[in-house]
Amino acid sequence: MWQIKRCTACGVLMRIRLGFVLLLLGLGACQSGTPLPANTGHWSDARFWASLNLQKPSAGDVVTIPAGSRVILDLDPPPLRGIRVQGELEFARRNLHLTTGYLKILGPGRLRIGTEEAPFTQRAVITLTGEANSVSGTCSEGMGARFLGAMMGARLELIGEDRVAWTKLGASAPAGSSQITLAEAVDWRVGEQIVIAPSALDPHQAETRTILDIAGHTLTLDRALVYGRFGELQTIAGQVLDQRAAVGLLSRNIVIQGDENHAGGFGGHVIVMGRSPTTRETDPALRSSARVRGVEFRRLGQFDQLGRYPFHWHLNGPSAGDYLINSSFHSNFQRGIVVHGTDQVLVKNNVLYNTLGHSISTEDGSEVDNRFVGNLSVLTRAFPFRSSDPGQVEQGDHRAATFWIRGPNNRFVGNVAAGGDFFAFWFDNPGAVDQSRFEFRDNVMHSYLLGQALGAPGSVDDRGALYISGSRTQPTTHGPFVLRRSTIYHTRSAMWASPSGHPAGEARVELRNSILADNAIGTGSHGLRDSVIVGRSANPFTLAGFVRTGVLEYGGLTSLINVTFVNFPAGTSALRSGSCLRASPKIISQNIQLHNAQFGLCASGSSDLAIWDMDGSLAGSGPSTIVPSSTEAMHTAACSLNASANARVCPGHWQYFNLTLLTNVPFIRGSPGPDLIRDDGQRQSGQDLTSAPFYWTLIEGHTYTLDTNLAAWQFMRLELDAKYSSDDPTPRSTRIVLGTTTADFRVHSCALDNQQTATSCADRIPLTSKPGLAELDAAIQPAYFYDSTAQRIHLKLFSNTNRSLLIER
Repeated sequence: MWQIKRCTACGVLMRIRLGFVLLLLGLGACQSGTPLPANTGHWSDARFWASLNLQKPSAGDVVTIPAGSRVILDLDPPPLRGIRVQGELEFARRNLHLTTGYLKILGPGRLRIGTEEAPFTQRAVITLTGEANSVSGTCSEGMGARFLGAMMGARLELIGEDRVAWTKLGASAPAGSSQITLAEAVDWRVGEQIVIAPSALDPHQAETRTILDIAGHTLTLDRALVYGRFGELQTIAGQVLDQRAAVGLLSRNIVIQGDENHAGGFGGHVIVMGRSPTTRETDPALRSSARVRGVEFRRLGQFDQLGRYPFHWHLNGPSAGDYLINSSFHSNFQRGIVVHGTDQVLVKNNVLYNTLGHSISTEDGSEVDNRFVGNLSVLTRAFPFRSSDPGQVEQGDHRAATFWIRGPNNRFVGNVAAGGDFFAFWFDNPGAVDQSRFEFRDNVMHSYLLGQALGAPGSVDDRGALYISGSRTQPTTHGPFVLRRSTIYHTRSAMWASPSGHPAGEARVELRNSILADNAIGTGSHGLRDSVIVGRSANPFTLAGFVRTGVLEYGGLTSLINVTFVNFPAGTSALRSGSCLRASPKIISQNIQLHNAQFGLCASGSSDLAIWDMDGSLAGSGPSTIVPSSTEAMHTAACSLNASANARVCPGHWQYFNLTLLTNVPFIRGSPGPDLIRDDGQRQSGQDLTSAPFYWTLIEGHTYTLDTNLAAWQFMRLELDAKYSSDDPTPRSTRIVLGTTTADFRVHSCALDNQQTATSCADRIPLTSKPGLAELDAAIQPAYFYDSTAQRIHLKLFSNTNRSLLIER
């Protein structure tokens, strides 16, 4: 992604004007070690330039500020081809506009606009104009063109006014209103631009306006709102639900911008890096630094180009003390803020609007100890197509996230992700989490469509606004994620996490002290503790056309501890299974409260969803195992029918299993599976099992017969999986009987390998028949007994042993 050229001689012959040759001074190496300067003068002073053996810059020049020199910009220069700063360039305390193809700061050089002690209060604008194919000078070709860049130990100090970056509404505002009331006093000014986040599901209802008047907390806008906004606090089940629309300030007094000529999304970009575009910087002296506050970044980023972002720490290594605070990003073409191969920076109280691609991101997973605090991002848009660049595709901007995170060991506190085409927070295959470094609390997410409105076939994404992706085959390598005090509302799906569970049974992702409201689907397949899920709040800008579900269990383990469900009336469900098929997942619940809420399990199909209601708070009948009424295995006298919930409630904790049958016989695929007959005559039909693998539900203590003849099958692989493996690690077993009219078969014990084929068994161990049923019953590993007289094969399968039985004919 980077063009690399080795610098062998950095003396550069500048353009000749009036016979005068402008030579770069002190450039015998790519970095000058000359200390910063005592030689100071003003840009407007031709005598100062002459003292440097240079000419006062004219239009189209490439200007060099040599090491040991400090130039104070005190006028608007003519448009320049480029500026190289090896000394110091400082803006005078006046309104200034600098136009240049690029602005490159080389260590120990510095660009300074304002200071920490005395922020810049005038207006400064830097416009970057370089052409896409322009050469940006020597020693730093990795920066490309049209850029503001700091490298090799350079310092970027842009300190503007410290403003109120964003706030929330103090009252609702109907559509057609030209005034809004804020929750707090702000220091905003007439003529400045703001963005108002949406209150509904559609993120494209975000609107920008210009302030015409300010009276106390009330702003008068230049145009009426097209969409209404919600601005009230609600208290539900003792927890505050804050759905007040956020309002952010886009105007700042320091502006970094690309040229108005930005065809194809070719804007400027800002980059902070060490010496190499391809290697993490290890030399502290060559790490550049950026201290940026109160800056407006617009018309920046170079569309579909990795490494060309509005603001970008690039492979800068540990950068303690660096920050990007209270700035704004809008009208940009390639992402927003990127922290790549850089640690320990602070990204705080920034406002981003209408970002194309990820709004805020870490890039390669190595980033640690960065802090993302109090940022507001409104409307993150996905790329309109899948890039032709494999690197860009791999980083997923066609499914853009407000926060796209590769490295999990960073802190995310108090951010508001206010709408986007796909995800709010996407932890993309993040790996293991160091709990001493990871923090996620007080973040708000709302108005995420998950691809629904993009219009392209297959664009709807079934994941969540808070999305944690990873390998299901290696769940222990990911997480655990403990996410505290989150607020998620008005999304198609609030949260989706993969892997969903852990071999030991605990949820690898857990929301704590959180509130989810007005989502089509709340959450599922992970943990929820000390939290509230609201089906319908008082916010009138609510979902339309969606069936509301609080917890949709879709394939793993869900743990619900101290969870309150509110306002899930008939037609909605506080809790249900996402799959009404066999091999459905499992739920553990304790201290569940239902207020104007009901749950409903699968009314049809052959689901074996199991809810271990540890204290009976869900069913209201003491500790129970709750299953859909259609679960054939639980048609016993001990289980009572709860017709309103389509559930059977069985007292106590039932030990039961999934039995899986895999086969690769072609004529069997697409045909019904065999029936499974319990020793008391209860039969589970195989008619709805139309393709391998087949599933049945078994209860401990019974023997089962597969109603088929081995002669009809070429291969059969049987696996037994305990529904709640974490509750009792002791291997448990059951016996399966299989009829046969052939003695020509072999039985192997083999390791499970996550392959959905009958013969893909690793570590095969041939087995011989036990002498009789007594010896089979005494076996502590998978085994079988062949009754040649009755032509029956008795198979003993175990759960929690990671072994299955393969029968080959």
